Amino acid sequence: MVKINFETSRIAIIGSTILTKSLISYLQNVNNPKILMALPKEEIKIKANGVSLERLCNNLKIKYIENNSWDYFGKECIAKKINLIIEFGDSRIIPSKIIKNFFTIGNHGASLPTVKGGASLVWGRLANLNEWGVSLMNISNGIDNGDIIAKKKFIYSDNTTMSEFVQIADRTTLECLEELVIAGTYNPIKNSYDSEIRIEKHYDSFLAVKKMKDCINQGKTIYMPPRTIKDSKINYDWPGEFIEIFKIANNDPYPKFY
Repeated sequence: MVKINFETSRIAIIGSTILTKSLISYLQNVNNPKILMALPKEEIKIKANGVSLERLCNNLKIKYIENNSWDYFGKECIAKKINLIIEFGDSRIIPSKIIKNFFTIGNHGASLPTVKGGASLVWGRLANLNEWGVSLMNISNGIDNGDIIAKKKFIYSDNTTMSEFVQIADRTTLECLEELVIAGTYNPIKNSYDSEIRIEKHYDSFLAVKKMKDCINQGKTIYMPPRTIKDSKINYDWPGEFIEIFKIANNDPYPKFY
């Protein structure tokens, strides 16, 4: 059993999305964060669900950092005696010098340890299983392989838009954190270090989803790659049903299908 007291911790946040904003809003009733490490302005503009939180932080007297300098962030954390970092809605890899010195919680848009990797919400909507999950984990070296702190499933329908899917996932992620705050403790679940199956970047989406669903059904772990605009292109050799799901998943707030 691991104890974690959000009310007495000195908290720093990493992120620049609507989920990050929701986290800050929630923490106002728990313990105001001291620092926010945001993305640079030009990166916020192209980030899915990206939003500038500079004005909010200024109003709440939260130190606002808008760069990718982990050295600067680390120094600020030391200066403000930070002992808890929460990374929500951010895909940057946190260097070991940060995670070694500060207990760090991160979110993942899939149920660990089964599905790891990038673009997890898009892959989740592409799977069209009507059920998906989100996780909280202790950030460690490697991708999505730290101890699992909490995870929770949610339901969606065949007609759920991508924007709605993201909203449901964000809400469920915040619920995980709220439950952790209330409990003040958690039982860490050992995560797998490596995935049994690894899908390479730009691999055919239809085949990738098939492999992912097979792994979920068989209880195997799989690494899914991040997606770019290149992966939003429809292959008209795919089954018609999958193409329709592909159009839903590759849509706002992510790059639209073409």
